[in-house]
Amino acid sequence: MCLATLTVDNMVLGFGHAWVHMQSTDGKQSAPYCARAAKSICFEIFDPRHTKPAEKSWKEFLIANVDEFGTFLLSAYLENMARVVKDEASGYQWVIATLDDVFESEETIELHGKAVVFDPKRI
Repeated sequence: MCLATLTVDNMVLGFGHAWVHMQSTDGKQSAPYCARAAKSICFEIFDPRHTKPAEKSWKEFLIANVDEFGTFLLSAYLENMARVVKDEASGYQWVIATLDDVFESEETIELHGKAVVFDPKRI
């Protein structure tokens, strides 16, 4: 299993092909994304300072932190994943717009949400 992957609209992408800018997707065409990290690297990706209370699930911890710190933190999570897998992809194709849910299994933690097509004319 790869340590970290990003899929948008069921296509595997390099992390550098996605820019994080949390926003409403109302009225915009969006696609589902999944950013998946192996449990073996979850602290390196999501909690390098080991601040997660033992009684909190990863889902509770990650959603609460992204709710509080927004784009900044979700972007850091994806940058950490890219660093771990040495992903040097570039050229934005998608904008990660939401974090809707977090799923945890024995082997992975998955961030799920919506992405919108990157439009360079909007910046």
